[in-house]
Amino acid sequence: MLPTVLRNFSWLLAANIFNKACSFAVMILLIRMVGAEGFGIYSWVLSLLWVLLLFADFGTNESLLRECSSKRMTLQEGYARFLPLKIILLLLTVLLTLLLAFYTSANDSARLTLFLPLSLLVLSDSFGGFLKVAFRIEEKMEKEALLFASEGFLKLLFISLLALYAPGFPLSPLLPAFILMAATLLITLWGWKLFKESVGTISLNWRKDELLTYLKLSAPLALLYVFSMLNFRVDTLMLPIGVSDEVVGAYSAAWRLLEQSFLLPILLSTALFPTLTRMRKTAGKEQKELLMKVVSVLSSVALLLTALFYFSAFFLLPFLYGDEFKASGHFFALLSFALLPFYLKLGVEKAFIAYEIQRKLLYILVGTVALNVLLNYVWIPEHGAEGASWATILSEWCGGGIVLIVLQQSLQKA
Repeated sequence: MLPTVLRNFSWLLAANIFNKACSFAVMILLIRMVGAEGFGIYSWVLSLLWVLLLFADFGTNESLLRECSSKRMTLQEGYARFLPLKIILLLLTVLLTLLLAFYTSANDSARLTLFLPLSLLVLSDSFGGFLKVAFRIEEKMEKEALLFASEGFLKLLFISLLALYAPGFPLSPLLPAFILMAATLLITLWGWKLFKESVGTISLNWRKDELLTYLKLSAPLALLYVFSMLNFRVDTLMLPIGVSDEVVGAYSAAWRLLEQSFLLPILLSTALFPTLTRMRKTAGKEQKELLMKVVSVLSSVALLLTALFYFSAFFLLPFLYGDEFKASGHFFALLSFALLPFYLKLGVEKAFIAYEIQRKLLYILVGTVALNVLLNYVWIPEHGAEGASWATILSEWCGGGIVLIVLQQSLQKA
């Protein structure tokens, strides 16, 4: 099984390295084009929409992957049952997005207009991710890798053309948002074509009782998604209670750069998930050894990057984004201390789903987010974005440590 994991991981790693390199360049161009204030508004709207993806995804990707990987249903049967549910959830999310946009930003035209392109970008990305599950189930991740790489290239091409022909900086974030939305839509359409070639014709099952059954099946995974997402977005969402859009932009710029380094644990977790699902009841010792290797590798990489990021932060951030983002270096140096728990948690959290003990993970994530929210509420008014940084560090070390302890205890009982 290890060669299969390595092959899938290699495809995803190569494509995602290219995608991340392109995304990194896109982020730098975007930040330089819109400035600190514009990027603060852009980040706030996008963070809110990523949390709203709870309703668009609702755990359907993980449920579909788990059901088909464990051979409880075929690929065609899985999509026949889950695709109608996905369509309904996407339509519901569109309605919720409209309501939220007018509720939060009716008197702020800069924020309100951003909801249209960014919501289409996020929803299109959600549907594209749902289609890519088919390639993971068939363990043909080279197709998913092709889509990842192409998406990164197309976004970089479009945003580079905008930077080249833009009349002057700073720009409103609205135009770059539409540019990135167009690239995402094109890749999703191509993903649909590859999906149809791989899966073939599907007879959709719209029976109400079965839709409700799979909705209930996916609900626990949906909660996992939203609290996992809140771990990354709660700071950006809460910062406006005590700081300006410029500070939100500086903090978000540091966060976005740190997130680029999450590639390794996310890819390892994605590549391992189908294998762990099949191994759950048949190879206890082997799966423990595999997870220990993952923890060892991720710990080493995270510690190395923490040192690198901390000592380069005050030079790196202004160099990449411009002198307007000098404050980002301080936030980046602080946030680097949360890298180790982030890596370990991201690397092993899908094992909870594979072993069907996701309820334990959910409790940990809820506690981590609650602690983060509480610390932000207390520290942001007095300490601003620095308080948000320390809230993230403390809550992630608590959550990451508990994740490892609980997973180890569960494996010993298996």
